[in-house]
Amino acid sequence: MDIVIPLLASDLERYLRLQRPTFEHHYANLGTTWVIVRPEDRLEVERAISGLAGVSVVDERELVPELALAMVLPRDKRRDWYLQQLIKLAAVAAVDTEFALVLDADVVAVRPVADSDLVVEGRALRPRAPLETHPRWVAQAAEALGLEPLDYSASVTPSVLAREAVRLLARYAERSVRARRWQVHALSLVPGIRRQLSTWRGRLLGALPWTEYQLYDTFLVRSGHFDRFHRYSTDPVLYANSVWRARHFDDWSPSPREVAPVHFFSVVQGRARIPVEAVREKLEANGVLPRA
Repeated sequence: MDIVIPLLASDLERYLRLQRPTFEHHYANLGTTWVIVRPEDRLEVERAISGLAGVSVVDERELVPELALAMVLPRDKRRDWYLQQLIKLAAVAAVDTEFALVLDADVVAVRPVADSDLVVEGRALRPRAPLETHPRWVAQAAEALGLEPLDYSASVTPSVLAREAVRLLARYAERSVRARRWQVHALSLVPGIRRQLSTWRGRLLGALPWTEYQLYDTFLVRSGHFDRFHRYSTDPVLYANSVWRARHFDDWSPSPREVAPVHFFSVVQGRARIPVEAVREKLEANGVLPRA
């Protein structure tokens, strides 16, 4: 199973000191990792990870040429977040394996894990959360697709997505998704831009706001394809025992819990700005990583 991770140069240390070592230590089938970068970060990232086996650096513009249309989005802190979601879907649609594990730089592996733990009898585990976890995301995804909202919130990163499922979503978007922003309608009158807006990526860009996993689950469930690619799972789950606020870090133990549900990954929220060395020390002290 390929791994997909959008990576900023500012997250290189977190990736190289935390995520990659934990995956090399715990992941039995560690294969190709697609590191998706901004053009301005490409050279720095390529130099930093040149010694890592099976890691390919991909310019985000190769996956999503329509990023040039980002001018239609509000110029606020959410814009890059929204674009990253589209990049993740485009990367999964392009991978070489039937499923892809989608990561952010703040995900670490905490126990032995193999592809067969995440994809069972041809279907990937797909945990879910209560509707009240992200009700706005549920509503936005349904509105973007013109489909009935789900009664649950989709699980977020790390997630395993099916390549063919994203391609089905892409075909649906090309046929059925319509722009929701007046700026997109205006741009669609310009001949050179009209072509970019007619691709599945351009149509989804014009239908923002939405979140990638809620969009994915909503399409699969409402189109009747979910059971072909996934099974809901409450045990095991992909991630748990995470740190979302800096104030919780001192009391955090990264050792995987022996009580249900089993989890394979934890998240140490990058936005919490916890020093990488402090996280590394905890991983080593608790046996999640061997001491350097």
